[in-house]
Amino acid sequence: MSTGVRTVNLERARKIALSHLTSKPSNKFVHKTQGRVPKFKGRGFVHLKDRIPRFNIIKGDRVRILVGAPKDKFNDADEGRESGYKVYTVADVDKTTNRVYLEGLTNKRANSPRPLPPDFDSLTPEAQKEWTEQKNWVATQRPVQYSNVQLCVEEAGAESVFATRIATSAPVFDRATNRFVWERFAAKTSAPTAAPIDAAKGQIHIPWPVVEASKPEPPTAQDTRKDVVQRATLRLAAPSDVPASLVPNSLRAPAPSDQTWADKYILQPGARGQAALQAAMPLYLSEELSPRFSRAKQQSGWTARRTAEAEARAQAVKEAVDAWTAAGKDKGLSAVLANEYVNLSGVQIRPRTETEVAEAAAQAFDEEIRLARREVKYHVAAGRVFKDGEWVEGEKGIKLEAKRARKERKARKAIERLEKLALEETKNQVIPPDVRKVGA
Repeated sequence: MSTGVRTVNLERARKIALSHLTSKPSNKFVHKTQGRVPKFKGRGFVHLKDRIPRFNIIKGDRVRILVGAPKDKFNDADEGRESGYKVYTVADVDKTTNRVYLEGLTNKRANSPRPLPPDFDSLTPEAQKEWTEQKNWVATQRPVQYSNVQLCVEEAGAESVFATRIATSAPVFDRATNRFVWERFAAKTSAPTAAPIDAAKGQIHIPWPVVEASKPEPPTAQDTRKDVVQRATLRLAAPSDVPASLVPNSLRAPAPSDQTWADKYILQPGARGQAALQAAMPLYLSEELSPRFSRAKQQSGWTARRTAEAEARAQAVKEAVDAWTAAGKDKGLSAVLANEYVNLSGVQIRPRTETEVAEAAAQAFDEEIRLARREVKYHVAAGRVFKDGEWVEGEKGIKLEAKRARKERKARKAIERLEKLALEETKNQVIPPDVRKVGA
């Protein structure tokens, strides 16, 4: 039975009453993280998750189309399906949009600009405008969606058989071509066919088309000939003929600070025939030709350090085992246990084995390496450099020390300002006597 009293949710009423004070985003996309690939990117764009991962139709395949005008699908537009389907050759595929281009299917056109005549500049402005504004329609291929084409299994005119469903084998990575390869089969056909059936799969095998490799076009006057490219133009002199002042101390040394030879090589082409100059140029350009911090050099350096560390560990383990063997292999342990002051009667203690000694030595070596790396990391972070067997303050350390001193000085001045703070009496303000400025 209703009492006639209406229950009011105070919390909800408060939110409704104050909703006009809540800031709202200007649009629904505010505070939303944008994806790596936009959802919409023009007409025909297909998102990554909607793209076909494995194309079973490639260039050179023979297919039929299932959509479009009758004149494009059938051999005879009037008879329709009774005349059989047209079989097209795949000219190209676009895997980013799931589209297939077919040879002969050119029911689209584009206004392609025509080349200007030789006497275009001598024409009147009206003639030039008429030439540039006239249409030049050129037939172009129309893309067809991947799902609207079917592979031809047996081509026989009106009795051609097509694969209405495709099955594939498990993909296998081919190292020679650096891609996955697989075989395709017709799991279902449009009509019965006498094509041979694969014994292992139990379906009709559809071979991949053989596409001839494109031949390079003949070189033009603007191309460099192959014999010119392969011709050796750098003539290096013997190291003994190079002045000692031009040779850096090592291959990892920076380029010489004196760039006179480099400027001469660049600005005076006639001087490049000098043997000393030819031999010195690779040293001057070593930084550009082979960066010091390249990945290859870092990898080689890391490998060299790890190899040296492994050799040092093996040497430390060998020395520890040799020392343990020379000391008698813990033979003095029984004498220690028999000592009355030790009082280890009843305790089972056995001598160490060679494996245990080697493991203990390896662990001690690894701990020493870890502490050494920590020390190096600490000193490098502090701006020190290793020189003459010890860590000394480097340029970075001096800058860090100056920065630290500057921060301390700034903090100290801020504290002094707070300690010396004194308020002056102004209008509508009451200051206690103990914090008033002296002399106010």
